[in-house]
Amino acid sequence: MGLEIFGKKMADFSEFKGLTQVGAPHLYKISQSLEEIEKDLHRIATGFNRIKVNTYDNENRERERAEQEERHRHRERSEVDIRAGSKEGSGGGENAGRRVDG
Repeated sequence: MGLEIFGKKMADFSEFKGLTQVGAPHLYKISQSLEEIEKDLHRIATGFNRIKVNTYDNENRERERAEQEERHRHRERSEVDIRAGSKEGSGGGENAGRRVDG
């Protein structure tokens, strides 16, 4: 039928002699990570560990929105007060901002 050809190849690893590896091989790290994921999923699926969830209802959302609006109004009032204070401190009046030679 067909002609089978077999050959031999030689791999020379002598250039790596004396070298050491720092850290774990990448495939080993991947397998360890997969095992941790598997354990986490098992805990969740069996109810062993519960998922921590923050839930909000409409009352919570309304309260948060009102607090944000109040902070916004307070910030606007502060900015108006700062602007009004800078005008009063500038001397005001008709000659405000004009150069006076004396």
